[in-house]
Amino acid sequence: MPVETPYAVAAAAAFAALLFILLWPVFSSYVLAGPFDNVPGPKAASWWKGNFDQLFDRQGWQFQDELIEKYSSVVTVHSVFGRKMLYVYDATTLYDIVIKNSYTFEPLLWFLSFVGLVFGPGLPATHGNQHRRQRKLLNPVFSGAFIRSLTPTFYAVAHKMRSAMLDEINGKPKELDILKWAHRTALEAFGRGGLGYSLDPIDAPPSDAYGVALKLVSPAVFSLGFLRMLSPLLSLLPSTTRHFLARFVPHTGVRKVATLSSIMDDKTKEIFFAKEAAIRDGSNIEGDGSDIMSVLMRTNMEANPEDQLPKEELIAQMSTLAFAGTDTTTSAIAQVVDLLSKHTDVQEKLRSELVTALDGGDLGYDALMALPAMKAAVLPLSKPIQGVDGTVIDKIVIPKGTTLILGVRGCNLNRDIWGPDAREWKPERWLSPLPETVKSAKVPGVYSHMMTFLGGGRACVGFKFSQLEMKVVLSVLLSSFRFTRSRDIYWNIATFNYPTASRDSTVPEMPVHVEAL
Repeated sequence: MPVETPYAVAAAAAFAALLFILLWPVFSSYVLAGPFDNVPGPKAASWWKGNFDQLFDRQGWQFQDELIEKYSSVVTVHSVFGRKMLYVYDATTLYDIVIKNSYTFEPLLWFLSFVGLVFGPGLPATHGNQHRRQRKLLNPVFSGAFIRSLTPTFYAVAHKMRSAMLDEINGKPKELDILKWAHRTALEAFGRGGLGYSLDPIDAPPSDAYGVALKLVSPAVFSLGFLRMLSPLLSLLPSTTRHFLARFVPHTGVRKVATLSSIMDDKTKEIFFAKEAAIRDGSNIEGDGSDIMSVLMRTNMEANPEDQLPKEELIAQMSTLAFAGTDTTTSAIAQVVDLLSKHTDVQEKLRSELVTALDGGDLGYDALMALPAMKAAVLPLSKPIQGVDGTVIDKIVIPKGTTLILGVRGCNLNRDIWGPDAREWKPERWLSPLPETVKSAKVPGVYSHMMTFLGGGRACVGFKFSQLEMKVVLSVLLSSFRFTRSRDIYWNIATFNYPTASRDSTVPEMPVHVEAL
């Protein structure tokens, strides 16, 4: 007769407990009443992945648009193992989440842990008092006066881009990959304006390891998928142990992210300590010391001891800001050029405005910001909630631990706010008074009634930096080139949205027909 050992019993008990933890949410979602049972939404596509694949597939726009069109502004969607989440694009609810109770609704633990593992304890990886302390120090650095001072730097980078593009087309109209040029320009603009360091020569093949790593990290991160949710467990291990184990993980994406993270960490430390030494002894700083990191470091040194950030957090801001500032601006510039290549009448109107204002030279900050057609072109794109039983829902109790997805796209394209043409790219809408529905909605975004840059304590700290850079780059591009579509472009969902030349392609590129003026 077989005798069960204590180890066998313990193993069986552990397996049973794990099975219960995994399957109970699935079972309970069918047999027990929940707080969101009356909130409408689509059925789960998978019993264990819910609607995740539909929401975050690179071609998931159709599913997200169905949520906006088919349901009210608060929708139930399914997370892993039957757990329910809320997809929210109601402006009042968004205000509660991002403004009124911003530190009650914190980002997911796995997200904070993952960003911290890759980039260090910078602004997006922190919460609570630590986040507030970082924000307090960073906000003044991105002041209007400082952003204004970056205008000549951005123009210098944009002119270098124009020269390189002119060399590539060599006097004849040609199809160019605008995404490539947008990324190289955004990378160098942040390098000079953000770090005081050149990340891309633009007129020669990129060779800086840090700049190359920044370009590769976004697709590498997105390739990890569900593995990112294991980050809280990895955070328990010492850094040296994590990097050692990463070399033996049988997953290419994990090894690649670990390698890129190490490259960025090594370079940011090198830049940081060189700047720190130069600031302390009063010697010359690369890039004349008028970049974001130099200003941030001096501000930190002059702050009260209780407000100062440790070196680890200052170093983490460098790669965090470089990653976020480069890829977001790249995507935005590419999207505007894509739209202008399709709407050539808008392109000609904008070019006419620019040529008149330029008068043979670069525009100053005030003149550039005042261009109405330019402002309209670069602007990124509440009804009752009816329950499944037909009743009108005016309040939803959200239990602690519930996952909320902020429907930025849903809010920006909400026809109840913006009218029946909400989905159309119409720059002229910004050149006349906005509808009363826009003003009364009180969208809690930090910029122009839009949720693109979020709002509250999690608002994009560098949105003014991004806006200036976009306007400078577009002013140089449109005064030098004419853009027309050479083929259809498909936009994909990722960490930052990216274009491809076909629906089936996964290669980020945006070929556009370019003609020198």
